[in-house]
Amino acid sequence: MGNGRGQVAVEAALALPLVALLGLGVVQLGLVQQARLLEAYAAFAAARVGAVWGASNARMHDAALLVLLPLLGRADSWGAVAASWPEARARDLAMHARLRDARPKGLPALMEAGGLAGVVRVDVLRPVRSQVVGESLDFDLPDPSPEGLEATRLTVRVRYLHELVVPLANWAIFTCWLASHPEGPEDAAELEVLAQVAREDRRYFLPLFATYTVRMQSSVRREWLP
Repeated sequence: MGNGRGQVAVEAALALPLVALLGLGVVQLGLVQQARLLEAYAAFAAARVGAVWGASNARMHDAALLVLLPLLGRADSWGAVAASWPEARARDLAMHARLRDARPKGLPALMEAGGLAGVVRVDVLRPVRSQVVGESLDFDLPDPSPEGLEATRLTVRVRYLHELVVPLANWAIFTCWLASHPEGPEDAAELEVLAQVAREDRRYFLPLFATYTVRMQSSVRREWLP
């Protein structure tokens, strides 16, 4: 009977990289799931703030970014939050500049001026401009409205670009996601920019979405509606 040590070494050399990749992938997917849970709460926070601040995107954006701060820096104390906030906002503004030519059509001009379409972007889905009379929401519209939703409900969608940070697994997961993701007319330009960032900077971002609806408690301002 021959010595099997060589065969064991060869089999281990073939299996270990795959096992390591699977292990790293599990860790990275766990971090993505954590981000999804935080983003769901960020959508709730953004909607609640928007309900009392006239659907101000600046207020909703900051509320969502604050909830997602643990994913962007330390947030285990108020001192850590105060230290992490400027860095997180700087990263958000840097991505805002990178995505300048990949904006969805019809975003409010104030979002562009305020740098509110970077790592975190809050889109107002309802109400729509047709439900606004003059400069603010008309609360006398029929309920439900012709669009099928109550005119005084605020529906927001938070889009968060989650950075994959686990080495090797980040590239593998992003490549698989990009290859399988159907490009729609609204996100094709953004996906192209994210692919460019991956090629040039070796940084991999996964877009995550969450939606929440609340009853408005203030008048919606027309300038914040898409």
